[in-house]
Amino acid sequence: MAKKKVEKLTIEEKLNNALIPVDKQPYEIPQNWCWVRLESVINLYRGVSYGKNDGHKKKEQDDVLILRGGNLGEGYIQTEIDNVYVNKKLVNPVQIVKKYDVLIVSSTGSSTVIGKAGISNIDYSDVAFGAFLMLARPKEQFNKSYIDYFFLTDIYRHRIRLLANGTNINNVRVEHINGTTFPLPPLAEQERIVNKLDNYISKIDLAKEKIEKVVNLSDNYKNSALLDDLKKNILTRAFGGILGTNNPNEGNSIELLKTVL
Repeated sequence: MAKKKVEKLTIEEKLNNALIPVDKQPYEIPQNWCWVRLESVINLYRGVSYGKNDGHKKKEQDDVLILRGGNLGEGYIQTEIDNVYVNKKLVNPVQIVKKYDVLIVSSTGSSTVIGKAGISNIDYSDVAFGAFLMLARPKEQFNKSYIDYFFLTDIYRHRIRLLANGTNINNVRVEHINGTTFPLPPLAEQERIVNKLDNYISKIDLAKEKIEKVVNLSDNYKNSALLDDLKKNILTRAFGGILGTNNPNEGNSIELLKTVL
């Protein structure tokens, strides 16, 4: 029996699938931005599945470190916490962690931890991730740091907590991530936003480090919480197009979107 021919979508049809309808857009953004589904700007991968007897604590030849939930902080990853290794034969090359990759807690009993995103700041050759995590890899056509910062916003985290909520275990599905609404500005605006965020957030993080050295733990907690709120506020402004960096005359982000469709 002859196979049914698969019809290719036109660019207009692809755009229609990628763009978020007006009535589903969370809030207003600049006119030269557009709302898209997150799958338009990332590739999403599941973690390495391995049996109980496949994992071990001591690294052997041809082993790969498997990152798990405990290795993820808010916006960073740690590779020296209760390590587990498996033979690289169990790992698909796309599961090796690269710079700008976002590791996401996709299954946990904690409603506060679900969706937590750790961002890789280097290319690894022997680090992958386990089945209770997912990996979001920004596409080359965009500013990868701009996409990474989105995973630190309340916009993203609140959606994931709502969708992943379960009776005992919270689970993030592929469609939860891929279907998340994402505000896409032109490339030059992405770069300006990242420059500002890098500057602001590095200063906030430095201030938190200094606060942690203060003896009064009560003041530490209050001041650290205030800085966390400030960071969230800056991120919200950045992804709302109100950081003061947008140039409405430099073209529409839809043209950028077309390059990946």
